[in-house]
Amino acid sequence: MPEPAAQTAPSDIAQFLTAYVAAYGSGSLEALRPFYTADTLIWPNQRLTVRGWEEVRTMFEPSFERFSIAARVHLQEVRVLGEERFLRFLTQVHLTPLGGGAVTEAAFRDFAILRREGSRWTIFRNIDQPITTDQLQADLLRDPPMTVIDQPAKERGTR
Repeated sequence: MPEPAAQTAPSDIAQFLTAYVAAYGSGSLEALRPFYTADTLIWPNQRLTVRGWEEVRTMFEPSFERFSIAARVHLQEVRVLGEERFLRFLTQVHLTPLGGGAVTEAAFRDFAILRREGSRWTIFRNIDQPITTDQLQADLLRDPPMTVIDQPAKERGTR
């Protein structure tokens, strides 16, 4: 039986999310690699299931080539079940074209299962649901986050 939901983010999960958001915002596939495994499954909204690191790489590569990415994660719930952690969070993403242009904003409801691989956490399963900015704000008012991880975009040139 899972333990009750934590009221504050466990330090290892806060560290994991901070490192993950920094890797995502770096635009580096190599920085993102340690967070995924060969048996990772991601169910991105209205797209095919993504299986394993090679497909994760293929999913992120076009965005990393075109945009500077800033992200904010609002961690709302952590549940512990043995060596797995169940996370519910909201994500805000700001995509700035590397060659200049208008910023695209996106927001998601996310659910992830983390699994320990040796001494580190990895993303075992993840599902996201796109939401509007109004839905994001309503969710934040209704269920304030226990932790907010903020990563501004890194300055990068065109590849």
